[in-house]
Amino acid sequence: MIIAISNAVLVGSSGISFAIPSNVAMRVYDDVVKRGRISRPWFGAITLPVTPQVATQFNLGVTSGNLVQSVVPGSPAERAGIQPWDVIQAMDGTPVRDSVDIANRLAEMKEGDRVKVTVWRKGRKAQIPVTVERQPWQ
Repeated sequence: MIIAISNAVLVGSSGISFAIPSNVAMRVYDDVVKRGRISRPWFGAITLPVTPQVATQFNLGVTSGNLVQSVVPGSPAERAGIQPWDVIQAMDGTPVRDSVDIANRLAEMKEGDRVKVTVWRKGRKAQIPVTVERQPWQ
């Protein structure tokens, strides 16, 4: 069983290295073999991690998640109804702490996959299905 593929070693360390998770490596391999290119789906929302300071400053009503700062026009997020000032709290029920969590979730997905995004909007939770797409710049 492969867990990860080592891709960098920190020089002068005691064996510290960085690795690509095996599920991401297998998806990249499959993309190259089947499509001849690497496919990375996109979402289209620019977010900011919600910290206690951000939550207080903007009176968000929640203390964790990702505050949507803007939504790219024509993006999957916009078409699904994600709006600025929404706080993304989870994707398919898994909490997201920051934009890295969102990027990692997207890295595991394929074009056309549907993800249920839990947002906090104006004092209420909402479930918004978003179908991710191929990045338009690919």
